[in-house]
Amino acid sequence: MPELPEVETIARALAPRLLGRRISEIRILSGRVASGNAARIAACLRGRVITALRRRGKYLIVELDGAMLTIHLGMTGSLLWNGTPGPHTRAEFVLDGDRLL
Repeated sequence: MPELPEVETIARALAPRLLGRRISEIRILSGRVASGNAARIAACLRGRVITALRRRGKYLIVELDGAMLTIHLGMTGSLLWNGTPGPHTRAEFVLDGDRLL
């Protein structure tokens, strides 16, 4: 499980790449990713701008204009910037400029 220092490192590394970017699409690839209706959550976040990225305990908090997204990396989770989706990819975030998280 990613420990607190690793989560902080992820937040600091991604912040410069994510801040100010608009979420143009979210692809939920696994039903285990979201609590609730995944399609509704994706629709709610689409078009929002990322305003802050911070850590609270082992959670990543993505602050958006008018919403918030909480991410827990579970036992072996990671976030990849422009990574090639692998067999264990659970969700993809397409940001303006076709940047993929």
